[in-house]
Amino acid sequence: MMPCIRLSPILIGLTALVLAACQSALPYVRSGEPTPAPVVVADGSAERRAVNEQVYDAATAWVEQLFYRADFNGVDWPVVAAQRREAVVAQADEFAFYDSFNEVLEVLDDRHTNAMAPHRRQRNEAIERGDHHASYGMALRWSPDGWFVHSVRGDGSAVEAGVQIGWRLETLNGRPLEGAAPPADGRVDEAVFTDEHGARQVRSLTGEILPAEPRRTVERLDGGVIYVAFEDFDGPTADWVLEQLAMAAAENPSGVIIDLRENDGGQINAMLRIMGGLIERKQTAALRTGRLIDLRYEAEPAEAPWLGPLVILADGGSASASEILAAALQESGRAVVMGEQTTGIVVLSNTLNLPDGGRLSVGVHELRTPSRVVLEGRGVIPDVEIVPTLAQRRADEDVILAAAVARLAANP
Repeated sequence: MMPCIRLSPILIGLTALVLAACQSALPYVRSGEPTPAPVVVADGSAERRAVNEQVYDAATAWVEQLFYRADFNGVDWPVVAAQRREAVVAQADEFAFYDSFNEVLEVLDDRHTNAMAPHRRQRNEAIERGDHHASYGMALRWSPDGWFVHSVRGDGSAVEAGVQIGWRLETLNGRPLEGAAPPADGRVDEAVFTDEHGARQVRSLTGEILPAEPRRTVERLDGGVIYVAFEDFDGPTADWVLEQLAMAAAENPSGVIIDLRENDGGQINAMLRIMGGLIERKQTAALRTGRLIDLRYEAEPAEAPWLGPLVILADGGSASASEILAAALQESGRAVVMGEQTTGIVVLSNTLNLPDGGRLSVGVHELRTPSRVVLEGRGVIPDVEIVPTLAQRRADEDVILAAAVARLAANP
């Protein structure tokens, strides 16, 4: 979350020029900046190692400089980084390198501090833009127990192969997910899952260019309820949400539902603007602390806020800015939070470009709720907890949304 919460060989001479051009200070990633092109070198080559070394040294130095805890959560970071350097930079390809490097970053115990391989970054940013992209037609959700299938589209090779919601992905082409290349159009990959009974399930999945699914949704539901859902926080999304809330204020529905399920966060400034569309007066959203700073984030009311009944939907995929918004509105009594406990990944981070076109995120400040509750590792506990069963999820029964609509219809 910006503070604003994965080859082909080329000539050695050209590689040297690309690497030399990266020696200057690396800039923070700013909204609207183009993504740097990936540096492409042959797997297992001397050039691959040189790229690995430069990325590793730049990234570990940034972590040492920026990480929000001076004690690095009890880890002697310079020592750990030095001890594990050789094993990481010796990796033969881009995805193995980033997987190995993220294992080093995991010792900091901060999900906001991570690195993303250049080609995985390109794909993720294409998804965020709504571009068509190669996919298996399934979505995964991370938990401390691994990556689980959270949803399966009606098109794509996953549904054709019989992949089921709730299966845990073990490997993709023999590698853990973080170390595997993302789907490519027409390429067949082997995925190994474990089902809910502990049985091994092996499936062949083919990457296909599938239509992008909407990242923002508004619906008029039964009982005069307006439903608004979005997957991240950025400037255009904030503009769109405020438009929906202004129309809701004019329509005077029985209530508004803001769905933050599977919303993994984004820019804090966008979150503050959206919060402004839901409050009547200035309100504290979060408290920020770090090595040398203590700051209060406050939301200002929008011109036409929705001030009527409000329900926030959350689940284990709600993270970062979505957790801050839910907690602030819950603590003030402005909204009722319904659904599942959120993921508890709430640290303000800075994002930086890496020399090969990859991306580094570093946790730089701790965030607390207005009442000083630390959400990191805890998450937001719903006022009304609803945990769908596996059978309900596979049948596409949205019991959380149904309960929210019923609540607003019964208490206009």
